[in-house]
Amino acid sequence: MLKNAIGEGRREVKLGAGMARRLFAPGASLQLAGRRGPLSYSLSVNALASDARTESRHLEQRFNPAGARAVLIESASGLESRLRQIQLAPRLNLMLPGGDSLSSQSFLSLTRHTGALATHSVHAAGPASIFPDLDASTSNRGHNARSGLHWVRGFGGGAKVDARIGAAWFSNENDAIELGFTPSGVNSLRRVVATRAEELGLSTTGKYTAPIFERDALAVGWDGGRSGRDEARDSVFGGTPAIAPYPALPTGRPAIPATPVAQGFLATVRRLALFAQDEWSVTPRRSVYLGARWEGVETRSAGTGAGAFGPVDSCTSVWSPVLQTLYKLPGTKASCAWPSPAPTRRRSRRA
Repeated sequence: MLKNAIGEGRREVKLGAGMARRLFAPGASLQLAGRRGPLSYSLSVNALASDARTESRHLEQRFNPAGARAVLIESASGLESRLRQIQLAPRLNLMLPGGDSLSSQSFLSLTRHTGALATHSVHAAGPASIFPDLDASTSNRGHNARSGLHWVRGFGGGAKVDARIGAAWFSNENDAIELGFTPSGVNSLRRVVATRAEELGLSTTGKYTAPIFERDALAVGWDGGRSGRDEARDSVFGGTPAIAPYPALPTGRPAIPATPVAQGFLATVRRLALFAQDEWSVTPRRSVYLGARWEGVETRSAGTGAGAFGPVDSCTSVWSPVLQTLYKLPGTKASCAWPSPAPTRRRSRRA
C-alpha cells in the first residue's frame, strides 16, 4: 500500500534477522523523506533474504488382513530453498503556483526464488516403485513495476481539473524440472516445464468540475486503459535436462527420448468510460448527483502452439443514467451513498 502524504524530514534504517533450525532470514529497510521549498519527496526501500534447508525421514508400513506386513517403505528427503527480494517506493510532490500540484508515485519489486527437493525410497517389502529416486528443482523470477502521475489544476471561477495517468508492468518466469530414476539409475520420469508471463498496462482517469450556480456544479470525466498479456508454456516429457543451472539434480544418468509441447496465449483489453453529471449540494451534508455514463470494453485473445485457437474479438458498450445521493456523517469523514439502480442500454459485438 502506498501512502498519499509525505511527512517532514526523516531518515531511518532498520536491520533485522530471523533464525530457526536451518533457517536464516535477514532483512533491511530504509526510509527517507524530506522537503525543499515546494518539492517534497520520500523513498522506501525494503530488502529480504531467506535460506532454508530441511531434512526428513518417513517409514510406511501396510499389513494384510492376516496381520502380516505386506509393504515396508523407508524414504528420506531433503529440501533447500532460497529467496531474495527487494522493493522500492519513491514519491515526489511538487506544489505549483496558485495551489496547483503535480505528484509522482512509483513502486518496483524484484523477487527471485529457487528450490530443490531430493527424495530416496527403499522398498524393503511389497511392490517396488517405478522411480524410488525423485529429484525436483524450481526457479522463479518475478518483476513488478508501476508508476503514476497526479495533476491538479485550478481555473478561475472555481473550476478544477483532477487527472491521473499510470503505467504498470508485470513479468514472471518459472522453470521446473522433475526427474525420476529406477534403482538401476535409468531415467524413468522426466518433466520439464518452463512458463513465461508478461503484462503491460496503461490507464488514465480524470474529472473536470465547474460551478454553474450557487451549490451547483457540472462535472465531466473519463476512465480509460489498455492492458496486454502474453503467456508461454513449454513442456518437455522425457530426455535430459534442458534448463540450467540446476546443480542439485543428478548428472551422468541414462536418458529417455524427449517429447516437447509448446503453448501460448495472447490477450488485449481496451476500456473507456465517459460521464457527465450535475452535482447539487442540497445541504452542507447532503449532495445529489444526476447525469449519464457511457462505458465500452473491447477484448481480443488468441492461442498458439498446442491447442491453438484463432483470434476472438469482443466489443461491448452500455449507456447508463446516473442518480445518486450522498450524505456525510456528522463528526466524521465517513459518508453514505445511495446509488439508484438504472436501466441500461447495451450493445455487443463479437467476432
